[in-house]
Amino acid sequence: MTMAKKAQSGGLALPHNRYMVGITASDLQLISYRLMQGSSKAVQTGRATIGTFYSPETGRERESLDCAVLMIRKTRTFWGDNVEAPICSSDDGIIARPNAKFAGQECMKCQYRNDEPWNLPQEQRRKVCTAGYSMLCYDLESESPFLIRVQGKSTQASKVWITAVVEQYNYVPFAAKTVWTSEQRTNAYGTTYVSIPTLADGFSEDQLKKFETLAEQLVGNQIDWSDEKSDSTSTQTGADLMPIIEDDPPENAMF
Repeated sequence: MTMAKKAQSGGLALPHNRYMVGITASDLQLISYRLMQGSSKAVQTGRATIGTFYSPETGRERESLDCAVLMIRKTRTFWGDNVEAPICSSDDGIIARPNAKFAGQECMKCQYRNDEPWNLPQEQRRKVCTAGYSMLCYDLESESPFLIRVQGKSTQASKVWITAVVEQYNYVPFAAKTVWTSEQRTNAYGTTYVSIPTLADGFSEDQLKKFETLAEQLVGNQIDWSDEKSDSTSTQTGADLMPIIEDDPPENAMF
């Protein structure tokens, strides 16, 4: 039997065929990539390597990710003592999710909000609501979308990337290729890996139009790219599951 080649549609439209009748982009699950730590379940079970990006949906492992970032959202997460899911979270950093403990509440007015977690002792940082980012990306290798979430210590590198996008490309994140890599960091609490997004070459006008169209389609009602689940690849419990955060105030602490 001859295997069909992947359709090069350049968008979300899927080819009609007799084997998958009526299947559209709305039937696809948005995959995610997560940066593996030593405590990650996939690492401990031999499915992934520490410091790599692993997709729990597909089982694929990557050392780096070449992509176009279609959209970025600032998020907030308050874990407390929960492990399976946060007590409260926000998909936009403004209003708490409908099913969160403080549903509908403005994040700015929340008593647990903390934008300077580096000023707190390590054991207290899980008890506050901290900011992060969700990035909807388009994989240039597989030509498919994926989600990557940035929390804890990795947020600082993402702020550098955001600043570069604003200054060089006037707030258009898909104007240039973004390369995700990881970097090992060691502090008083041990060794961890942080995700580093870096801008590379700019895209052509045709590519820009393609990514703009993709962004409009994906952010619509075809794919829900919110993610409030915990890192299911981790075996840590309690306070140990807390995202690792910078120990010292970053230079641009005003963020």
